[in-house]
Amino acid sequence: MFEFRLRILLILLLAGWMILVFRLVQLQIVEADRYRQQADALLIRSQTFMEPVRGRILDRNGRELASDEPCWSISVAYGLLTSDESYLRKLARSIRKFPEFQGQDPPPIDRLVEQLSEQARSLRPELAAFAHRTPTEFEQDVQKILDRVQRIKRSVERVHRREVTIQEEIEVHPLITNLDQNRQIQARQLLMSRFPWLYRTGAVDVVDSSRRVYHAGPAMAHVMGRVAPVQAQDVEKRPFFADGEIVDWGGYTDDDVIGSAGVEWSSERMLRGSRGRVVTFYDDRPAERREAVQGGDVALTIDSDLQNEIYELLGREVGVHSTIPGGAVVVVDIATREVLAMVSYPSYDPSRWNEQYESLSDDTLHRPLWFRAAAHACAPGSIMKPLTIVAAQSSGMIDESYTYECRGSLFPENPKEWRCWSAAGSREPMHHGVLNCEEALKHSCNVFCFHLGDRLGVAELCNWFDMVGIGRTTGIGLREEQVGILPTPSWLETHRGRPASRGDGRNYAIGQGEVELTPIQAVNLVATYASGVYQPLTLVRRTDSTPGGTSEVSFDTTPSWTLPVSPSVWGIIRRGMYDVVNEEGGTARKYAHLDHPEYVLCGKSGSAEVSRWVTQYRIDLEVEGQKLSRTVPADSLRMAKDKFRAKYPEYKDIPFTAHPAAYWPAHEKREGERLDSHAWFVAFLQKKNSSGSPIWTIPPRVAIAVELDFGESGGRNSGPLCRDVARLILDRFPQYVR
Repeated sequence: MFEFRLRILLILLLAGWMILVFRLVQLQIVEADRYRQQADALLIRSQTFMEPVRGRILDRNGRELASDEPCWSISVAYGLLTSDESYLRKLARSIRKFPEFQGQDPPPIDRLVEQLSEQARSLRPELAAFAHRTPTEFEQDVQKILDRVQRIKRSVERVHRREVTIQEEIEVHPLITNLDQNRQIQARQLLMSRFPWLYRTGAVDVVDSSRRVYHAGPAMAHVMGRVAPVQAQDVEKRPFFADGEIVDWGGYTDDDVIGSAGVEWSSERMLRGSRGRVVTFYDDRPAERREAVQGGDVALTIDSDLQNEIYELLGREVGVHSTIPGGAVVVVDIATREVLAMVSYPSYDPSRWNEQYESLSDDTLHRPLWFRAAAHACAPGSIMKPLTIVAAQSSGMIDESYTYECRGSLFPENPKEWRCWSAAGSREPMHHGVLNCEEALKHSCNVFCFHLGDRLGVAELCNWFDMVGIGRTTGIGLREEQVGILPTPSWLETHRGRPASRGDGRNYAIGQGEVELTPIQAVNLVATYASGVYQPLTLVRRTDSTPGGTSEVSFDTTPSWTLPVSPSVWGIIRRGMYDVVNEEGGTARKYAHLDHPEYVLCGKSGSAEVSRWVTQYRIDLEVEGQKLSRTVPADSLRMAKDKFRAKYPEYKDIPFTAHPAAYWPAHEKREGERLDSHAWFVAFLQKKNSSGSPIWTIPPRVAIAVELDFGESGGRNSGPLCRDVARLILDRFPQYVR
């Protein structure tokens, strides 16, 4: 019996030892890594995130247009922003260990906390004054930091289901950013002299940072765009943290910046980069290190030297015409559809965007913030006439020998309607007589095209407009780009509440009525005239990590296509455009003829009637029984309301009405007078032989589009500028035509 009990006891002891050994093996070997990580987590002292350097923007020749450069920020600890007493006591204990207190009795904790509290209260007004901000503005910045940290804290606590201290509560946060070398020295001097204990403990510090610097000046401002503080919707779309966990190293937090316009916006994914992280143990051993990844460089197709030269030419042209507030010039390589220049005038200095924004936005006449080349959609006028003739011939409606007689109006019995254009200084319409298609282009005959538009109809014309990209983006990928208007019958029903009429077809045939396009669409149109092929435009390409390597970036999935037009029809169009500029009687012969030994300019002018611009609004309201009126500079009703509320916050809750108060041009046209017009000129450069005739077998390389706001005559005002741009390319940038 005793032996049986002893055996049972030994078995139990052996089983216990086996269980213990098994558990030890499980803990020490099988699950060692997991428990080692948990143990290390208890020893981790801190983690520091390293912000990525944003990629550069370069021109096609590698010239640096925008880059991140070192700067400094004044950062303040979260505990100091919240005036947390426990944090101040922690600082006080650190101060008691300063060398100057060794060997003597340090100040009492309570006295140090009181002194730190006093310094914390005076810190914000001092920093606000240093940053040239009002106390209210500065407090709003502080509150944004506090709100962001609390949002993250709540998110983490929802995951852990308990109260936790997050990293943001023990970090410093940038309050004043973009300090240059001199300002950061001044900041250090201020902190050391006025807040030495806060500065020495790291509660407030001057830390390394970076800022976006633009090197190219006004000519490139609209194209490059800008960066701005990230918005809540951007963080939601691509968060860095989600539920307390890192989900995307390239994601955003509330204090990041993001591309908000131009190439900075369209190439954000390429320029962004991703964060790095350093995690350390309490004994300063590295626990983890992930290097930040710099954003990729973006190379534009634009030649910044050509861009600057054209900006100067356009500025001089606008400057000599008091009636022209601005304009745009676009140049593309016809074969590749790379944009060589995309100029809007006037512009602004991108390095002074923040300080000049208010005055820039108030200039509602010249509109320097407006990216005209991509965003100005308006009636194209006679630059559409070649396409009307292409449509009529290619649809089989007329043949290449077709003629039609211009007798001054489409219906001679009613000469005041559907008239041909009038010569400068005359109200009498032109009587061109019998014209073929080439001659109709040479003389820009309205009546000839009215007749074709009448026969083609709206649906067929819009089908051809669609083939050359009207009503869609060009492929450059910019958020500012407008698509123009393709006024199909269904569009007219939806947006005008009426069916298409025969009059619409006549109007669209000469580029009037509802049809609208932008300067970049116009340059692609003339490139299509010159090549017979529609192709999306290209503005940017991303540089690869391999030296010299590039890969094109496309923002448009629309394929290229060859229009269903015979070479003989294109021959008529190109000869007609040659005649416009180079033959006696051509509408632009006096203004745009290019005297060059190797090249001729083939072009088409356009004068598109437009409505006046509103430049100011009058705001009417009633305050305590008294009627008041205020005037604000604005070019739209929405802009007027926003500016009024911002300028007069005391009235923001009072109902008001807004009415246009000033226009450009200021004078109103009398009955019978011609409406104001934007001036267009589109052209391509064609190689010529020794006798001066175009060599049509050699494909042209460069297309140009010019638009001048309220320039009136496309031939007289935009034509000379187009000729000067062509001469500039031939003389200074011949690589683009050879």
